Amino acid sequence: MLNDSDCYTNTIVHRTKGKDPSRDERMATDELSYAMNPTAVDRIYLQQRYGHTAWVPYYLFVIRRRLKREVANAHVSITENASEYTIHFWRRVIAFFHQEVELWTQGVTVWNAASSESVLVMYGQR
Repeated sequence: MLNDSDCYTNTIVHRTKGKDPSRDERMATDELSYAMNPTAVDRIYLQQRYGHTAWVPYYLFVIRRRLKREVANAHVSITENASEYTIHFWRRVIAFFHQEVELWTQGVTVWNAASSESVLVMYGQR
């Protein structure tokens, strides 16, 4: 019998296991408001506009563009004097967008499997 995790590949999930011990309530709130909530809004909008199955390529386009922008933002924000919180926050934001691209590219069923196992960065995973 296969586990859900047997149906997807994700470098973040397979490299690290468990909750991120450095992710406190403040960081969880900041992640939600900065990256995850707007991404969910994008996903809902695209599903409504393009239909239940045709929206994924549009979403991937949006997420890839946002990933590039966030890498540039992190580069600017992380200076020699950046706090551990700032560095960790940007690492998690970039990991979130990377994971979205990697899993959605494999299909809706794959993303749903990873989500049901709560292994996504958005659920506090490393």
